[in-house]
Parts: sequence; structure tokens; C-alpha cells
Amino acid sequence: MALGLQLAIFVPTEPLPFLRGREPVVHAASYAVLGPFLWVNRRLPGMWLVILGFSSNAAAILANGGLMPASEEALRTAGRWTVLQQAGMVYKNSTVIGLHTKLWFLGDVFALPQGVPLANVFSIGDALLALGVFVLVPPLMGGRPFDPREAAVACAAAGFLLGLLVGTVRVPAALREAAQAPTDAEVRPAAAEPSPALTPQPAPATSASLPTGRYTVQVGAFRQRENAEAVVRRLRAQGYDAQVVSGALVRVWVGRFEKEPAARRLAKDLARAGYPAFVRRVP
Repeated sequence: MALGLQLAIFVPTEPLPFLRGREPVVHAASYAVLGPFLWVNRRLPGMWLVILGFSSNAAAILANGGLMPASEEALRTAGRWTVLQQAGMVYKNSTVIGLHTKLWFLGDVFALPQGVPLANVFSIGDALLALGVFVLVPPLMGGRPFDPREAAVACAAAGFLLGLLVGTVRVPAALREAAQAPTDAEVRPAAAEPSPALTPQPAPATSASLPTGRYTVQVGAFRQRENAEAVVRRLRAQGYDAQVVSGALVRVWVGRFEKEPAARRLAKDLARAGYPAFVRRVP
């Protein structure tokens, strides 16, 4: 039942029509279905490792609205970053770790590098699940139990691998500057007299005409330029300094900042307004 729920919203490409917009809820429900199954089978060999991995992943997913947080660094290492960008920073069951992510260290902060078979991001919960399956499957297939010496060696190897993973965890870049006091003014909707720079313009700017700054807020990437221009018009009507930037996909950027925290506050405001906003570093 749990697998069926996830197939209905994640595989192969799009969720079933009547489940669109409800993916996070259905994703959380699949974990609620799987939990009792694991509990009643807890006495099987290795099942406690499976339960620990399941609980770790479930905590990260439920704390973040039904989506598993993943770090930008891990996504880039695994070659998944471009796919996630095109999806507005929400792809299948994942979202990018940001300033307000909860339990980020339980998210997908590890990666198999691009070029390795099945390269992808994974969490400490996934590692525990894998170890649990390695312990669980052989006895169910009739394999002989480990003798004490073999069990000790296996436990030592598993502990070493887990320790190695935990030792490589680093705070994602998206969180490192969160505590810094911003010095740039935010780009906010005008309260009284809007600046002429915020007036909707029929001819969107290109990347060459954008103001300087190391950070911007992206609110979309489109295959059709007219879709991007429609978003820019709506943003400018609300008082935001939005621009179209051409490329393989036509992107919509709002504002430019020297400091990342200022850009993150704007992204938060835009997200509350319903835009798929995220901060990106630009040349």
C-alpha cells in the first residue's frame, strides 16, 4: 500500500490527475502506512536498523511538509542540480535545504558522485535502511546465521561506514550565512510611490543589463519566453524589480544583492506570496 501511494505521485513522471497538488500529503500518508508494517515485523533480523532508517527519513519529511530536504552541494555532486532547478526547486519528493529547513542533517546531504552508476543523493536514514536490508535478506533466504566472529566484523565495518558518513557532514552553504546581519536593503513592494524602475516594461531586460550583485532570487525557469514575461509583469505590478534572463531556459530573477541573507529574506517573502522562489549565486 505504501509503495502504491508513492508510485501514484512520483513514478514514472507525473502524479495521477486527482492527486496533483496533494503530493506532500500522500507522501506523508505512505509513511504512516509503512510504519505499522515495520513495527509488527520488528523481531526479524536487521529490522531495527530498517526502523531507525525509516524513522530518520520520516522525521525529515514530516518536518518539512512532506518533502525530503536535500543540500545543494550533494545535488551538484550527484548531477541532479539542473533537474531540480527546472522543477522550481521541488522535484519529485525532494526540496532544497534553505534557511527554514528543519532537521536538515537528516536530509539528503550525501551523494554518489555523477558518473558512478545510480548516482544520486541519500540520507543517513537511507544508509541505515540499506544496512538493515543487508542483515534482513540472507536469513529470509535460508542463509546460515553469522557466527560471533563474523557478526563482530560486520558490526565493526558497518560502524566504520556510518562514522565515516557522519564525519563528512558539513553545514550546507544555504545555512552558513543565516546568522550574518544583512547590510543590503531588501527589494520590497512599494508602499506609496512606486519607483519608475519597478514599473512594468514591455521589453524585458537581458542578463547584460542586470544590476550587479552576487546573489539574486529566481522565481521560475520557462521553456516559453512569453510565460516568463507574464510572471515579470505580475511581479512588477506588485512592486518587485523582476527581470527576464535568457538561456537554455528563460529565467525570472528578482533583485541583486551583495549579501546572501538579504536575498534569502526576499525569497521568503516571495514564497509566501506563492512564487517558487530560491536564492542563487550569479557571476
